[in-house]
Amino acid sequence: MMLFDFSRQIGKLKREEKYQEALNFFKNNKANFTNEQIAQNKYLVSDMITCLRQTNHIDAGFRFFELY
Repeated sequence: MMLFDFSRQIGKLKREEKYQEALNFFKNNKANFTNEQIAQNKYLVSDMITCLRQTNHIDAGFRFFELY
């Protein structure tokens, strides 16, 4: 899977308001990419922060933001 496809799938799930599914998809596939690759994709980072916020994972959102 390419980073573009990974980001698109998460964006699609976010638009469908399937926030938990997006988080699970990220968790299951993030190992395919470096932290730097993820951090450089502003759309992916933004979508993940939105999903974490919408699922009330505020602390995890701050950790995600610090990591990426």
